[in-house]
Amino acid sequence: FIAQVKQYGYYDATTKTAGTLQGDYTLRSAQSDLYKLISTTPTGATGTIKTLSDLGVSVQRDGTLSVDSTKLSNAVSSHYADVAGYLSGLGGAVKTTSDMLTGTNGMITNATASLNADVKDIGNRRDQLNARLTAIEARYRSQFTALDTLISNMTATSTYLTQQLAALPSASSSSSK
Repeated sequence: FIAQVKQYGYYDATTKTAGTLQGDYTLRSAQSDLYKLISTTPTGATGTIKTLSDLGVSVQRDGTLSVDSTKLSNAVSSHYADVAGYLSGLGGAVKTTSDMLTGTNGMITNATASLNADVKDIGNRRDQLNARLTAIEARYRSQFTALDTLISNMTATSTYLTQQLAALPSASSSSSK
């Protein structure tokens, strides 16, 4: 998950480029929920083991987990029942968190459905716009054809009138007689 958060949620100030989901609420919420999951005491954890760090598991600066095998071995050998109780509680918390994120009404499921609905709506609006543009183009072609026909008729009329006027006897030659 950490790799996906880095890949999609990053912002590089040097190049001024951002990941596809940089600043996305769902990504940030899922990241926060997972960090809470590994840093808090789950329900059912009683005894000396209350967090992953008690087992030697720590979160690194880059967000990955690191295991101190000596601390883990000591915890298992010294407090086996507490480790089992913690891991059982952690398993329940992981299931609850994963259902909350990806279940039928989970945050990621709902965000995906919402984005898919937006994509479908944009597609419908694009189709409507294309239909309007096609209708406008047809109307403009029809108007242009009508205008072209009208100009052609007017040109023919102008040519006819010019010929008829040229054939008339000149007004100055009839007045001098």
